[in-house]
Amino acid sequence: MSGQDSAPRDKAGLLADIVREVRLVWHLLRDPRVPAWTKLIPFLALVYLVVPIDLIPELAPPVLGQLDDLAVILLGMQLFVSLSPAQVVEELRRKLRFGSSWGEAQRGPQTVDSTARPIDEPPKKTIEGGRDP
Repeated sequence: MSGQDSAPRDKAGLLADIVREVRLVWHLLRDPRVPAWTKLIPFLALVYLVVPIDLIPELAPPVLGQLDDLAVILLGMQLFVSLSPAQVVEELRRKLRFGSSWGEAQRGPQTVDSTARPIDEPPKKTIEGGRDP
C-alpha cells in the first residue's frame, strides 16, 4: 500500500475528529455543570470571524487569509474543552463514543406496556358481543 492510498483516510479521520470535537463542544455548551464564563470562549472565537480585523488580511494569498479564521476557531474549541471540568468532558466523550444520543441520556429508560401469553396456549375465542364464552 502506498502513501497515496492512506491520504484520503487520513483526511477522513481528521474530519471525523473535528466533527467529534464540534459535537463535544455543543454538548458542553448545553451542560449546566460547565461554568458560564468558560462558555464565552467559543462565542468569542465566532465573533472573531465577524469582526473585520484579521491576523492575516483576507487580501493575502487566497488560502492564507482563511487559515487564521480556522486556526482561531479550532484553538478556541480546544481551549474551551481544556478549561471545562474534566469529569464532564470525559463523561460526554464516553457518551459520544458509544453512540448514546443526548436525548436518550436525558430521558432515561423507556417503559413498554404490553401483555404476554404462552406460545403453546391458543388465543381465546370470543362471542360476538365481545364477551368470553
